[in-house]
Amino acid sequence: MKSPSTTAFSAPSREAADGAPNDYSVWMMAAVDAGSADDPRAALDAARRGLALQPRDPDLLRVQALALEDLGAPDDEVERAMAAY
Repeated sequence: MKSPSTTAFSAPSREAADGAPNDYSVWMMAAVDAGSADDPRAALDAARRGLALQPRDPDLLRVQALALEDLGAPDDEVERAMAAY
């Protein structure tokens, strides 16, 4: 059964995330995929799923920071995310 959080990703990313939900690298690829597709909400969701599994992954931290900025998050939240990256 598909996870509702993967519906916004491209088909390959969605299939990978559905097939390996505990693999942080799958979430990293999904986050980058969504960010590249100009979908910051899906990118942030995927980045957060990946960061729950691998909290210091630089790609996930970067996508999280950029997605927060694109979504218009408060400056202090974006600054904390950028500092973590």
